[in-house]
Amino acid sequence: MIRTGARPGVGEYLLAYIASVAVFPVPAVIYAAVIAPPGWGAIPAVWVVLTIYAAFCSIPFAAVGIPLVHVLSRPAETQMGQIVLTGAVTIAVLAIPLGFSDLGLIGGLGVGAYTAVATMTGRAVVIPLVHRTVRAEFRARERVHP
Repeated sequence: MIRTGARPGVGEYLLAYIASVAVFPVPAVIYAAVIAPPGWGAIPAVWVVLTIYAAFCSIPFAAVGIPLVHVLSRPAETQMGQIVLTGAVTIAVLAIPLGFSDLGLIGGLGVGAYTAVATMTGRAVVIPLVHRTVRAEFRARERVHP
């Protein structure tokens, strides 16, 4: 396990954001492929449209959520703890503003939970990069202090 201090950098957070946006439309694509009536839409078109929509709509939430996750994840001991914290922050950042919209609190929590799964998946994607960064830092310290 990687201990405290092993958090993603700016590049890793950007990659996690891109991965979460790419994962976001998966349920709709599955719906289009399996459940939807014929003619509902071409599966690649559904993926592209929803990915673009998710990317543009998520920018304000990501601008708040990513720095918040970075600051709040300092006490998290493991990568899994940071991933769970990412999901909790996502729900909070989305449920509060959406709770005051036409969706209401239950709708805001639903959208927040759905989006939290995508953001947690995106955060999990960068775990190998964080591991590699920690190993490189450890090797650099060994060379300085044998």
